[in-house]
Amino acid sequence: MKKAPELDPLAERPNVDFRKGERGKYSNLLAKGTNVVILDPALLPHFPDSESVNQALHALLALNKQVQHITAKPTRRRTTAA
Repeated sequence: MKKAPELDPLAERPNVDFRKGERGKYSNLLAKGTNVVILDPALLPHFPDSESVNQALHALLALNKQVQHITAKPTRRRTTAA
């Protein structure tokens, strides 16, 4: 089987037009290290800002941890009388 020819990464790309590009358009988001999350419009009245969303998610994680602890299977078996 023949190898595919290697492309030169520094070669010019004739199909790319950078004249309309905006330099650093998203650099402020990368500097903050944030992720953009889009909420469903029906949830907007319940979560007016990012702090309320974070509080709800932390509460949900804590509740999940409690439920997992309660419903966890026992680690050792009970002995039965014969």
